[in-house]
Amino acid sequence: MKNNNNSSPGPNEQRLSQLLNTLPHGVEEVDINGVITYSNPAHHHMLGYGPEELVGRYIWDFETDDDKQKQLRDYFFHLIEDQPVPTPFVTT
Repeated sequence: MKNNNNSSPGPNEQRLSQLLNTLPHGVEEVDINGVITYSNPAHHHMLGYGPEELVGRYIWDFETDDDKQKQLRDYFFHLIEDQPVPTPFVTT
């Protein structure tokens, strides 16, 4: 977690970092292009990849089925462009 003025993290940033790093649930941050920008240790464990293998890759890179990969990519960009009311992502 970095703040904008390049000084050491404040107490809130330290708490957030500690929470994310110790949370037993996987958390990832993805930019508007679908690239993973952050992944916590639980997320690494869930997927079986280290952070260096996740960060910088597209979220759909980990789907091995081409049709599902396309569905996920299309759904992701639908969410970015249309910003609909949240609904679960389901593949068919």
